[in-house]
Amino acid sequence: MPCLCLECFEVYGDEAMFKTKYDYDTEMYCPKKSCEGSVIEVDELLLLSIKTLNQKGYITKFCCSGHVHDSYPQPYIVFEDDIDLPNIPISFYREGNCIRKDYKFRKGNELLLQKEILETAIDILSWVKKLPKLEEE
Repeated sequence: MPCLCLECFEVYGDEAMFKTKYDYDTEMYCPKKSCEGSVIEVDELLLLSIKTLNQKGYITKFCCSGHVHDSYPQPYIVFEDDIDLPNIPISFYREGNCIRKDYKFRKGNELLLQKEILETAIDILSWVKKLPKLEEE
């Protein structure tokens, strides 16, 4: 799974490089000497969306696009507690600081589910690109 630095927005290819240095329960930090940003794991299908959200000031904590092999696949993005979204993508709903969606298709209908997962990733990116940049306080 790729990783993203929330300070310099550098993308790293695999969280495994951090897990050799850090405990699983501790925060991961950017390996660049000039950056001390936190690093988060990012779902590959949501990488550009998550990077853009964070660059616009909508700081994220976790995300998932949903996976065909899951018995109850569900896409979600969890934001920092104080993030105020002006709107959310169509067919998503809010749960606290999280937005999520229920897929129409489930395991057993893999082709249609995979199509829905990919279309949802595109919908999320379209939504992200239209969001205004948050004003710094």
